[in-house]
Amino acid sequence: MNIEMESSALYTIGHLRGVRTACICGTSGNLTNQEVIYTEKNVKLAEAWEREIRIVLETIYRFEQRKNA
Repeated sequence: MNIEMESSALYTIGHLRGVRTACICGTSGNLTNQEVIYTEKNVKLAEAWEREIRIVLETIYRFEQRKNA
């Protein structure tokens, strides 16, 4: 179980406007045992965010390349 509230709005608005949307989600803790990695392993969390950003940018680039081909 997780708490994520923004992607449904993203998909809904994208659908209403006729555009493709996507979402990438990550975790920063465990709600069942109250473990949060913000304080303990902040470096790993920041590295994961950077990887996610690279993945998203590469995906957008590839999508645009195919669209314009």
